[in-house]
Amino acid sequence: MREDLDALVASGLVEKYETGPSTVTLYMIELAAGAARELKFRSIPGIAGELSSGESRVFAYYSPEIGASAASVVFSVSGGK
Repeated sequence: MREDLDALVASGLVEKYETGPSTVTLYMIELAAGAARELKFRSIPGIAGELSSGESRVFAYYSPEIGASAASVVFSVSGGK
């Protein structure tokens, strides 16, 4: 939900965000190598079932060759539109 994303920005954990029909892009600055940052936000499911996230990627905005990725995660969604 947008208020959760706005709260992440207000807290300084996220610099800004963009949302698309099925994506959320988070922009963060000064995330040190090996550092963890826990980000929580709610979303409204469009469908229910066993789903998987896409690969998560992080990279230096102006140097995309510097980055890392994390494998997909499988999760369950109930409800839906």
